[in-house]
Amino acid sequence: MRKEEKELLKELMESNEGLLSAQVFTEGNKRKIAQKLIALDFVEEFQYKNIPCCRATGKGYLIFKPIWVRAWSFFTNDMAKILSIIAIIISILVGLKEIGWL
Repeated sequence: MRKEEKELLKELMESNEGLLSAQVFTEGNKRKIAQKLIALDFVEEFQYKNIPCCRATGKGYLIFKPIWVRAWSFFTNDMAKILSIIAIIISILVGLKEIGWL
């Protein structure tokens, strides 16, 4: 994540209750950066009393957490992917042993 993206995300998180209207968040030269943060799921857009607003997601808040918190979050959120990869590797190794390559 680039410096200006982090600065804009921090500005959003430190704003009033972590919310900004979409117009304020995407004004001027911040529009391109804001759209990238939204596309990468660091920020979400929603309607509040018919006003388009933006707020940081859990993924956005993790950017400013220590590395061990981010690693634990990755591990717990992607457990199914990790177990799938392990199962594939084990099945490949078992298959190789059965045909005599190991």
